[in-house]
Amino acid sequence: MELRRIERSEMKGSFTDLEHHPEKKLKEILKIDYTVEETLEELVNPKVEARIYNSLKRRDINTVEQILELNYDQLCRIRNLGEGSIKKLYRILKENSEKNDK
Repeated sequence: MELRRIERSEMKGSFTDLEHHPEKKLKEILKIDYTVEETLEELVNPKVEARIYNSLKRRDINTVEQILELNYDQLCRIRNLGEGSIKKLYRILKENSEKNDK
């Protein structure tokens, strides 16, 4: 238990944390401890981020909460969601969580 607490405090919520802890959910990396009610469309504009939007919709992911339950390994297995798209999605989620924390 003590080791886990130390490990969590060392994480800064960066994309590198996500890569180094591929088993951890996005929710844990971003340190979000509340339920997010937003839809995928509210987070990702389908016209601007079409690749991310379509890749997630194809996997029947419709809410931000569903995205936050994924870990890095699961994101990497989503068809047409490459490293660049994953980084962009992570940045969008991080900005969104910081906005909601204020």
